Amino acid sequence: MSNGLSQKMIIFLMGLMILTGSINTIANKLQNSSMAFDQPYQHAWFITFCMFLGEVLCIFPYLIHRKKWEIAETVTEGTPQEKDRPSKKEASPFHLALPALCDFFGSTIMTFGLTMMAGSVYQMFRGSLIFFTAAFSVIFLKSKLYRHNYLALLIIISGLVLVGLANQIFPSPRPEGCSSGSSVKESFWGIILVIVSQLFAATQFIIEEKFMKHYNCHPLKAVGWEGIWGSLLYLILLVSFEFIPCNPGSYITSLICSPDDKGKWYLENTIFAFRQMGDNRLLLFYVILYICSIAVFNFVGISVSKYSSSAARSVVDTLRTSVVWAFFLMPFIKKCERESFSWLQLLGFFLLVLGTVIYNELLVIPFCGFNLYTKKGIDKREEEGGKESQVQLVSQKTSSESLPKEKGENIENEENIEKEENIENKENEV
Repeated sequence: MSNGLSQKMIIFLMGLMILTGSINTIANKLQNSSMAFDQPYQHAWFITFCMFLGEVLCIFPYLIHRKKWEIAETVTEGTPQEKDRPSKKEASPFHLALPALCDFFGSTIMTFGLTMMAGSVYQMFRGSLIFFTAAFSVIFLKSKLYRHNYLALLIIISGLVLVGLANQIFPSPRPEGCSSGSSVKESFWGIILVIVSQLFAATQFIIEEKFMKHYNCHPLKAVGWEGIWGSLLYLILLVSFEFIPCNPGSYITSLICSPDDKGKWYLENTIFAFRQMGDNRLLLFYVILYICSIAVFNFVGISVSKYSSSAARSVVDTLRTSVVWAFFLMPFIKKCERESFSWLQLLGFFLLVLGTVIYNELLVIPFCGFNLYTKKGIDKREEEGGKESQVQLVSQKTSSESLPKEKGENIENEENIEKEENIENKENEV
């Protein structure tokens, strides 16, 4: 057992996290490639709104958890026990508005980035989050990085460079019958957008970490309220975007606007999105699957952090990239949406995983001092220092105890000598 859960259950939760995390990206990408009323389902704004709806669902397990806590910690008078109440002040939903705003910008930009690039490349470039989070933690939280952290970040950057090269310098040829368009150009801007989105995500994580030091807030409550704030903001925007027309001939329009069945373009056309879901039941299934997978992924991810570790969660989250890539390599994927295998991209992915496990100290390099400032290394030195101090205390105690004994023996010897001398003197007198 581990913290109340068996090892098999923890492994099951990790597997479920990989599955639901992969479904997030896959269902999102499948929506982008769907058609209805002879028009593509081009609704990045609405898809991001659905993501926030998935986060809102996390508030319900939090309320259940809170109710169970109140019942379990209630004494005979019917009030929670004072000793079990959290020492920090409970967070207000308004405290979560700023992280939600970062989530709003980051998720929106990231969704648009996915529309311009392959799902696996998108997932790999999300790995840049660890680099920005580390940099911001040093700048704003005054955290300290050690040599194994810097090595891990260097490896991660190298992996991202290789993935970018595989996508930009050595792109796969488009299958016959598929429009070439400006796929390399769009993919480049998609990479830029995903990297920018990770800046907002890293800012969100830093704000949440600083916030958690001063307030008590359950992770499910944080995710749920950030979803509520994001959904409310999007409801306002989606209504407004319905009345903002776009220029049909513009390249920017084709990236951020939505067409309808009459050939008109608007910044977002939510009503037409619902019509398309009604016309294409498979598309409707993708949307529902996307919303549910977001909720389950967040819930399971928090459970993995609780019953295993945050390091394990980060590595498991990285591994879902392989599932996304493998899915889009399958022969049942439409040839125009199917990805191709690249050894350079595989090497980049391997470096991303390697950097992540080194950064989170799941893999410790036992030479060149890379193991000195890991948690195990620090604990080992503290343990050795504690043993040395204990040895010194024991030796000091032993010496202090032996000192009076030696003094007593000396006194006794002196008394015996004096007695012998007195006896000799008396004999001489006689």
